[in-house]
Amino acid sequence: MTENTPTDATTETPTGAPAPAPKIALLEVPEIVAEAAAHLGIELVEEPVELTGGVVVRPHGVDRDRTVFVMAHGRGREMVGRAQKLVTEEILKFSLIKADYPQARTLLVFASQEAKDSMKGWLQRAAEVNGVEVVLLPGH
Repeated sequence: MTENTPTDATTETPTGAPAPAPKIALLEVPEIVAEAAAHLGIELVEEPVELTGGVVVRPHGVDRDRTVFVMAHGRGREMVGRAQKLVTEEILKFSLIKADYPQARTLLVFASQEAKDSMKGWLQRAAEVNGVEVVLLPGH
């Protein structure tokens, strides 16, 4: 009787079939915000921000003085579809924030180079025009 146990569990399942591709390790939004805060040397909290006209936005992180606003992305690969739509919405929210807090820094913080690099074309230009900094979390 032949044992069907693979010698390398990362490439083959016990049945001999190829193993599924490894999942990309993703950071959770709170972890990204905490690392960004540490890098910036400030405290960031997650709380709603009321803007002109009673509009409320919910950045992933904002400092107490309302001078830094952060949206974080832990996606470990190129953004497509829904992820691009979310970033588009966040850039629009940042434009509203900038209307009330024109001196504030608005940062889209990515936990992977691939996701950050997928900020191309009109999406990248929209971030630039609206003063949104697109940054990679240091060390990632």
